[in-house]
Amino acid sequence: MDENPPFREQLKSLVPKINDRIAEHLSRYIDASSEKYGQIAGEYMESLRDVALAGGKRLRGALTYHGYGLMQGDDTDVIFDIAVAIELLHTYLLIEDDFMDRANMRHDFPTLHGLFLRQYGPQVGGGDGAHIANSLAVTASLILAHIAMEIFHQADFPAVRMQKASLILHKQMQIVGHGQMFDIINMFTENIAESDILHMLEWKTASYTVENPLLVGAILGGADEEVLRILSEFAIPLGTAFQIQDDIIGSFGIVKKTGKPDTGDILEGKKTLLTSYVEKHGDNEQRNLLHTVLGNPDASAQDIDKLKKVMIDTGALEYATTQAHDLTDTAKQTLIANKSLFQNEESYRFILGMADYLLRREF
Repeated sequence: MDENPPFREQLKSLVPKINDRIAEHLSRYIDASSEKYGQIAGEYMESLRDVALAGGKRLRGALTYHGYGLMQGDDTDVIFDIAVAIELLHTYLLIEDDFMDRANMRHDFPTLHGLFLRQYGPQVGGGDGAHIANSLAVTASLILAHIAMEIFHQADFPAVRMQKASLILHKQMQIVGHGQMFDIINMFTENIAESDILHMLEWKTASYTVENPLLVGAILGGADEEVLRILSEFAIPLGTAFQIQDDIIGSFGIVKKTGKPDTGDILEGKKTLLTSYVEKHGDNEQRNLLHTVLGNPDASAQDIDKLKKVMIDTGALEYATTQAHDLTDTAKQTLIANKSLFQNEESYRFILGMADYLLRREF
């Protein structure tokens, strides 16, 4: 039974509103691109729009909306364009992430480089189709990132708040970039400590998935430094728990729900709390299996299943799950202890309810 029905109901009501605003903005950019650059530009911009609207929980847009709502009561319509900008920046990062992960599907919809491979691959010939599709997707993602920032800066908020929110946003995008760098470097680095993995999770996910949208929304709502400090203390452990749960889902999730294979993280050689725990607590045979299978694109399905069993037998799965729960509890207690700082009960309940949702989600 859902412990907090209002959260799901609030999120469900926000998703179509955010999607409608995304479609409205991107339709204008499609028309403008077609007019200035021609039919081909209109076609690849349509693909960009299709990917931006394909699935997605809109958690970051919802957090932006309710971060603003914490400080501004019920007058929240003005924050929707900022929520759109945050979501389009998320799409930009997903496009690049899908390219790096060699993922051709997300939420049962082709990724952008997958769409471009279908569109332009037959025209290229030879073995260059995939490279061309990847190149087009990365370039289109950069266009989308700057569309997002243009939408952001055209929003009607006091200049001082806009400047502060913009600086936070640019800082957080740098942090997620560094987090992604370490996520990749960790794949070919031996003896990664658990603390290094947790730092990477904070940089790659926590700062950008939870902290960034909350702070941007709250700043535009007029939050002072004390409120921003509390929101950060809430966001970092929760965002870290979100990524730990995401890593668990990456190996133990139900494929029909996630829309992604449950072998991807293992085949890519992704270093997580699961692999770190096996490395530290497994016996020689279990560690040898880890070293043989993790990051081996030729690993068989049977070997991958064996490694997953090792993650269970060593207690790695239980440990990672416990860590995610403990971090979520820490985040919730921070928010609960400072409830008096927030002006809107609905936004407060949404953000608190989201903590439980992120922990229980299956995709």
